[in-house]
Formats: sequence, structure tokens, C-alpha cells
Amino acid sequence: DSSHSGVPGEVRCNAVHADRSSETCSHSLAPDQLLSICNQLYAVEPCGFLVSIAGECFDHGEMISSSAMSALPQAVAAVKKLLEGRLLLQA
Repeated sequence: DSSHSGVPGEVRCNAVHADRSSETCSHSLAPDQLLSICNQLYAVEPCGFLVSIAGECFDHGEMISSSAMSALPQAVAAVKKLLEGRLLLQA
């Protein structure tokens, strides 16, 4: 995900929890709303994480900023670390 907060190129990984208090709309769902729907439909609340890169420019365009591009390996590493941890917990 991209984020308006933080220094451009900064990678953050935050846990996400179901938000049962907010209304949901099928055209736009926040990660916490999606987890809430999972809970409503399947009576389970999966673990959720949001890995984001702080953005530099949010204008329309086809190019990714150099700060975001240089942060991609760190973001991918964060996702891999999360997945490896989940696989270890399930084993």
C-alpha cells in the first residue's frame, strides 16, 4: 500500500484488526473492514498486516518515484518475513 505519512520511501508493517464499528461499502474497503467481513461471513478473524511505503508524490502518472522504487526490496522482504512467520506457526 502507499501511505501519505512518513518519510518518502519509508516501509512500515502494521497489524490490522477487524473493525466491527464501521460501515462497509462494496466499492471501497479498508483492510480492517475486510477482516470484519471475514468475521461476519466465516466466524473467524484472520491475522492481517498492512505493508506500506510512504509516498513522495500522489499525482496521476505512470512512473513510480525513485524513493518508492528503492523501498520495494525492503517491502518485499517484510512480506516474505510475515509469510515465513505464518508458515512456521501453521507447521
